[in-house]
Amino acid sequence: MHVVFDLDGVVIDTESVVARCYELAGATPPPSILAYEGSGWLVEQVNGRRDLVVGIKRCKNVLYQNVLRSGGVPWLTGALAAAQLARLGRRVHLLSGAPSGTISIVKELWSTGFPQHPWPFSLIIDGMKTPDKMKMIRLLSSRSSGSHGVYVDDQTKFIDLPSHWRFVHFTREFGSPSVLVREILRKDGE
Repeated sequence: MHVVFDLDGVVIDTESVVARCYELAGATPPPSILAYEGSGWLVEQVNGRRDLVVGIKRCKNVLYQNVLRSGGVPWLTGALAAAQLARLGRRVHLLSGAPSGTISIVKELWSTGFPQHPWPFSLIIDGMKTPDKMKMIRLLSSRSSGSHGVYVDDQTKFIDLPSHWRFVHFTREFGSPSVLVREILRKDGE
């Protein structure tokens, strides 16, 4: 079984950081910014000026990665749930719409945040928007002889998984990693 975790909002708590970085870059992000990434809100806000969109996003990305490097983004339940699932022999992967290079920063921080747990993720891809994440999951499924899996994300938009895959909508109500792991294993058994 494959278990694919989304980074932002499942493994690390980035929503307020992303919003603040957009503000510092000169934009006014919508509420629940992670749900709107890739939706065109910024293009509308700057009246279609692609040069401003590119500049604001570059600035936001640099600020975001700097905050991340400083350890200014807290870990969420998904991080330790991934470590538990890897110990149970599950193939655990990480996909993200975060700027390219973000996951390598998270990996560096992992060793100080969780020194007792080895890095659990085998396939790691960042810089992807949600529809591309669904394509990646379909590709992973087809390359693994149609293997089944579970995708864990805090967003529900654009979720279009292969029929033998299940979705776990991550919320803070999971509380402990073991509760999230039980839900993932339950979904895997459906």
